[in-house]
Amino acid sequence: MQIKLELPIEITQEDEIVMAICPIFNVGSQGNTENEALDNAREALEIYLEDKDIQRQNIDKIFKYAVSFIFTDKKRKIIDDLNHPEHQVELDVEFNAFSETSNPVIA
Repeated sequence: MQIKLELPIEITQEDEIVMAICPIFNVGSQGNTENEALDNAREALEIYLEDKDIQRQNIDKIFKYAVSFIFTDKKRKIIDDLNHPEHQVELDVEFNAFSETSNPVIA
């Protein structure tokens, strides 16, 4: 299953370096431009979220910010639109979920 998230990103500039940090996971990156910093932050978040242990530890956050789930084995897609605050930049992040995160137990 592939999960797509829309995450808030805080953008700051220090001298000539632009920083893009996701406060939800405390992961980010930098670049010479805002677009470069966002692209680098997306890549850093995707690498971070591919980890099975990270997925387990952050399952609540993952489902809170998920905008789509793609079940490749079932050939269907479920989309849930979220309201977005206007003062934040949103960054789409996609990663593959492990089976433990794909089939959560609901109590």
